[in-house]
Amino acid sequence: MKILIAIFMTCVSSIAISAEQYGDWSVDKSIPGVQIANTKNDSDSTLGVICLVVTKDCSAYMLSNNGCDENSTYPMMINSTVGAFPITSVCTQIEKLKILVINEFDNAKNAFESGGEIGFAVPLNDGKFKVVRFSTSGAVAAIKNAMLLPVASKSSLKKDEIF
Repeated sequence: MKILIAIFMTCVSSIAISAEQYGDWSVDKSIPGVQIANTKNDSDSTLGVICLVVTKDCSAYMLSNNGCDENSTYPMMINSTVGAFPITSVCTQIEKLKILVINEFDNAKNAFESGGEIGFAVPLNDGKFKVVRFSTSGAVAAIKNAMLLPVASKSSLKKDEIF
């Protein structure tokens, strides 16, 4: 659990010194066994991809100041130059942070890499929507770098130690 907390703390903190910059996106590989590509917007929301070296799995996520209930599923609309489509996410709470982990990774990744701006319409409890927008400038290179897992990685981390 400590590693997962460190992962998300890195995601929402300022870009680490070791992060590589790609346009508005950055890649951080400073946490052993974890590779993160992300971007922030003007309202301090974060959008990104986390790849775990041990499992070779990647997940897309969004962090904003919206409230959510842990383990609850939330529908969202995503809009980019590849079109608009519905996605779902699951609220994951790490300490005081509530992160929406996007279920449809491939659709999200395609939208992240679409160019221009990407927008999310997130339903709120009062019947309204909150719209959150991010730049996709540099997303293609950043995500590709984060997904390029080390060839000869012999990480000592085990899957159950990460989650």
